[in-house]
Amino acid sequence: MSARKVHYDHPAATPEDSQLIADLIALSKKSPKLVKSSVYPAPSNLNTSVRSWKMNEHKYYDIPSPFPTYARGLFTIEMQSKNSTESRQDAVAASATTRDRDDDTSDVTPPATPEGEDSHDTPTPNLNATITTPTTSTNAAAYPESTTTTTTAAYEGEDSYNTTGTASATHEDEDSHDNTITSTSMKQEITPAPTTKKSSSHSHHRIVARGYDKFFNIGEVPWTQWSALELHTRAPYILSLKSNGCIIFIAALTSFQLLITSKHSLGPVQGQPLSHAEAGAGWLRRYLEEKNRTEADLAKKLWDNNWTAIAELCDDSFEEHVLPYPPERTGLYLHGINTCTKAFHTLPPETVDAFAQEWGFIKTRCITLPTLTAVREFTDEVRKTGKWENEPIEGFVVRTHVSAPPLSSNAPITSTTTEIKSQSQPQSKKQGMIPYSPGSTFFFKIKFDEPYMMYRDWREVTKTLLSRNAKGMKMSPADLPRSKMQRPETRAYVDWVIKEIKTNPKAFDSYMKGKGIIATRERFLSWLENKEDIDKAQKKERSDGKEVGKEKEREEKEEKKDSNEIVKTIIVPIAVPGCGKTAVSVALAHIFGFGHTQSDNVRAKKPGPVFVRNVMNLLEHFDVVIADKNNHLKQHREALREAANALVAATSKAQNKNKKPTKAERKKLKRQQKMERERGRADKENKENVNVNEEDQVESENEGEELKLLASPQLRVRLVAMHWNVYSYTPAFVFNVCANRVRVRGENHQTLRAAPDALPVKHEDITAGTGEVYGEVVWSFIRGTQELAPSEVDAVIGMEIKEDGELDEGVRLAVEGVVRELGLELPSEERVKEGIALAMGYKVPEEDKRETGSSPPAARKKYEDERNKKERAKGKPLRYFGFKPEVDLENVLDPVFERAEEEELGRKMWREMKKGGRVAPSPHVTIVHQKEVEDGADGDAKALWGLCEELVGLGKDTAEGEDKNKDVVFWMRLSHVLWDGRVMALAVESVESVNEGGERFVKGMTERQKERLHVTVGTKDSGVKPVEALEMVRKWRRAAADGDVSNARMGVLPIGEEVKVKARVRGLYS
Repeated sequence: MSARKVHYDHPAATPEDSQLIADLIALSKKSPKLVKSSVYPAPSNLNTSVRSWKMNEHKYYDIPSPFPTYARGLFTIEMQSKNSTESRQDAVAASATTRDRDDDTSDVTPPATPEGEDSHDTPTPNLNATITTPTTSTNAAAYPESTTTTTTAAYEGEDSYNTTGTASATHEDEDSHDNTITSTSMKQEITPAPTTKKSSSHSHHRIVARGYDKFFNIGEVPWTQWSALELHTRAPYILSLKSNGCIIFIAALTSFQLLITSKHSLGPVQGQPLSHAEAGAGWLRRYLEEKNRTEADLAKKLWDNNWTAIAELCDDSFEEHVLPYPPERTGLYLHGINTCTKAFHTLPPETVDAFAQEWGFIKTRCITLPTLTAVREFTDEVRKTGKWENEPIEGFVVRTHVSAPPLSSNAPITSTTTEIKSQSQPQSKKQGMIPYSPGSTFFFKIKFDEPYMMYRDWREVTKTLLSRNAKGMKMSPADLPRSKMQRPETRAYVDWVIKEIKTNPKAFDSYMKGKGIIATRERFLSWLENKEDIDKAQKKERSDGKEVGKEKEREEKEEKKDSNEIVKTIIVPIAVPGCGKTAVSVALAHIFGFGHTQSDNVRAKKPGPVFVRNVMNLLEHFDVVIADKNNHLKQHREALREAANALVAATSKAQNKNKKPTKAERKKLKRQQKMERERGRADKENKENVNVNEEDQVESENEGEELKLLASPQLRVRLVAMHWNVYSYTPAFVFNVCANRVRVRGENHQTLRAAPDALPVKHEDITAGTGEVYGEVVWSFIRGTQELAPSEVDAVIGMEIKEDGELDEGVRLAVEGVVRELGLELPSEERVKEGIALAMGYKVPEEDKRETGSSPPAARKKYEDERNKKERAKGKPLRYFGFKPEVDLENVLDPVFERAEEEELGRKMWREMKKGGRVAPSPHVTIVHQKEVEDGADGDAKALWGLCEELVGLGKDTAEGEDKNKDVVFWMRLSHVLWDGRVMALAVESVESVNEGGERFVKGMTERQKERLHVTVGTKDSGVKPVEALEMVRKWRRAAADGDVSNARMGVLPIGEEVKVKARVRGLYS
């Protein structure tokens, strides 16, 4: 039999698919931390390579998406192009040929490609041809709802989609053709990231295998909250069993060669005897043999339809996960078939089941429900037992469709933009907006905590303990994440497994390789049946705080008698804004008489060290001090621990220096210690008397008292966390509760203040970039919180975040924790009520409120207006007019410098400026300076000054302090960040009026005045004047106009995505 020419290109591949890969390539070069790829040699010694794409998992949550696709699992190949029509025609002919060939084509070997020659050209679509690719072959009846895919060529303009499941791909190119793809399979679209220019005419990319779009658990993102699903999804709801294994993709590399991969790799993996892809391939070959079929047969089926088969490898003999699979249920579970296209097309379950039946896969069970209410009721019932049809399960994947259009925007929304898009839509429609087109296929998942999540916690803590043991480190429950130690069962498991690892290490030899996980769990559960550890742990948790407190108090009093030790305590809140930490702290300080210091009251360039010093100073006067700060980062807790250790060391050193025992005193001390040891042995042996005469006994006791007077008491400082654990809730829940509290408290805070007219915000508003600034701050804390490890503190008081929680509940919970952990007496009810009343009436003194970059616009404006009014009252003249932008410089610049790994000098300067407190907390953009008007050198300066006075209401016809144009707002677009080692600035690209009243002002500015606009980000040190930024910006603009910035002797980076910020004009005095 003659060898056939190998064709890698596919007749159904489109320029849109190729452009997607070109966009990913460009994005990976620009932001390697955002998108990465790995190249693998294609199987069967074919003369090509396969590229696997992997996106940053955390960025899937961002809106708008930074990726041009939500695909999770994407394999592509690149082909050099001669841009020839014949190549496409060859591919079509090859596809047609494979439909007529014999079953023995698996023996066909492709010819070797001579070095330097192209054996696979990128096709140019036939101007007049219509390519019809059947989605069925001889088994058409076996695949319900599987129809023909029609491809016609043409591309001009941008991608456009309608709502009927038809995608019209249009791209600019040298030729103009029609290219329409019509499919009745389920279709998914996303809000795409901005694309790059068209891909090179010398290369063409094809999607070989395509996984599902990333989908989320209930409550994990705004659009998977139940309320959002009610608004934006429609029946039917198909619930498929969530298999507990590893995903395997099966696709056609050519018309007769398969590509079998795991989620992100293929072929052998170094250091592993058998990779996931190889294990999946082994099961596939077994199925094909049972069906008397070949790999070429399956490749033909997948090639003809441009499909990727998606299966779950569940094989405990290869790798255990959490739930066990007996031998009769081991293998590849087929749960999806996708088309290999940019847009997400997935076939219905009946088609998938028919395919599984034909090729030998295990079918994935599913159930169809008519309403979302039915889905919730059904899954709530299954959740009670964690089983479906008597089988433990992880959860369900729900497949449905989008029923309402998402909010749309023509431009990306950034974290600094507070404009709410699509104002015509009611507010209710903005909640949980889904970034998919109407009619799109939409997946979400419902995972069960019990027992699956508990079993998974056991697996993860065991791996952590084994890793520590392998490194020679101590295995202790204190070193495990608190979020995994919430259940009494888990705490009992950890105690048990530590002993098992020590006494039976051989049983864990293969644990890190995925073997023995289930057996270990079963051993523990068997052991647990005869133990009472869980009951004891639960009983301990239910113990009355008062009794526990009294017991601890008695124990600590006894310890103090014996050890002559001074114990001081730092209560360390761990929270995010809006949890209620300050209110609870104020109440505790009154109820117990604790010391209390707030980080928000510190005014310094480096507030962290000052705050820690304040805590240590209070410890000199109080036994307990509340370090009132969010302390959400590990470095905050470490700073307090280090300071406490330093205080103990300094105290001990001072005591040793001031008092050294004499020789006689040391002799007495030794004699006393000997007597105490003999007394201890006697007590232990239950002897009635000690072999010491009464005279020696009395003398020893007297000497002991003398020595206690001589010995200096030792200081011990312990840290007790007051922990609002955000990891115990979904991020959306924490945000909605805490952001609402920040809004309700309004301006009653030193820095984070919400205006009286501030709108309520939801989690989805912030992720979409449409929320108030106070919400953005709360969200940044939630995203940035680092989980508390038990070893960081000496004890933990667990607090709660409750949607309808009242302040008195939080205070009482904290009181119980303090009594329990510090061994104090339970205060009277009257005293507790006084503390609650004091906390409820707590007001931040006006002098403690200050301007910060994180303050909301209305709060900053009020602060500035009050300050300016005071300056005017003093008769102080204005120094200049400027824009006050609503921008957090760190939010804007952190991602810019994170992406630009090659700009080390700029990254270093940015790090040092942040570390040294050199970043402007409340930036401004100078419009015109009084000196320019006085000098008279610039004739336009006086006119501009007049426009500014008119705009802010400082003209002669305006009452003092009146702001007659207080609602005039401008959009300011930032384009580049510049630095020269001394100063850093942001260039302002343009200014436009948002509402009426500002047009005349913008038109009145000359081009030269507009070109000088910039934001001074900060300076290297206090010796550098901020005005240097102006000359740097002017120099850059001149160089840019000349077309060469290489000699400008400065660093320049484009910000990337368009950053538009709101700004108002203000008269400024300093």
